[in-house]
Amino acid sequence: MVNLVRDNKVLTRKIFHNLKNWLTYTRVSIYGSCSPCFMTNFCKINSVYRMYSYVYFKHIPDDSFVVIDDIKNGRVLIGIDFNTLLTRDNIVIEKGSGLTIQKNVYNMATTYLKSVSIVLRDKGKGKSTLCYVDLVKELRDVFGYVVTGSASGDVYTDLLEILDPQTTLKTERQKLLDIIASYFSEHLDDAIDDYLHRIELFGGELSDRDNILLIANINYKKGTVTLPRMSYVSTGWNILKGAKRNSYDINAVTEVLRSGKGSPRELDVVTSIHNPSEYKDNTLYIIG
Repeated sequence: MVNLVRDNKVLTRKIFHNLKNWLTYTRVSIYGSCSPCFMTNFCKINSVYRMYSYVYFKHIPDDSFVVIDDIKNGRVLIGIDFNTLLTRDNIVIEKGSGLTIQKNVYNMATTYLKSVSIVLRDKGKGKSTLCYVDLVKELRDVFGYVVTGSASGDVYTDLLEILDPQTTLKTERQKLLDIIASYFSEHLDDAIDDYLHRIELFGGELSDRDNILLIANINYKKGTVTLPRMSYVSTGWNILKGAKRNSYDINAVTEVLRSGKGSPRELDVVTSIHNPSEYKDNTLYIIG
């Protein structure tokens, strides 16, 4: 019995070591998408809406792995502490082809100007054009940009011209875009940190440790090792139950892992994104 326990521990260490190597180039992807969000006193809708379909963590840190001895059921469980992945340096939010949210702040600035142009037009329907004063004030107080009216002698006329993508005031429009893009860039780190604090693993298989993403079940009673099923998201892996379709013979799995066969490019993980219960004006968020 002592020899059996000792042999199991040796095999567990071997499988664990090879499993970590097997996942060396694997990224953990969040199943779903997200968007930046920015509302103001003038623009009560999300003025920077743009879907980012690729949200993932670049690597799995060594200290993320957790080994759990389930002696009662004759098995050893290996998982990833999902919370250890949630750092700003590790997360990537992109539209694809390397276009990350950090590289896309000018698009956010352009989208903001388009949004406030629509709001300005709608607010001005059948009303006095004085509603433009609120936008002029917002550009000044939030972004530090002053519409002087020096080009035409009229602030309202200059504002409309600057908001027009085909404007003759290209220098002024570009100046405003630069300022807004700089504002978003300055606040993006805080938005990402806030977003990370609102992400939770969904459907964790261990009820008492819901932050653990199970990735292996070494079942010594059955002589099998269950690994993630690559064509499925995490809620369909059934690691704890030892799903037959993604289980290997315990004596063959080491060679499978060592060979790199089936090493996943990514693990698709289902999460819960808790969006803010209240959105503050002039605050950049990332929402699910």
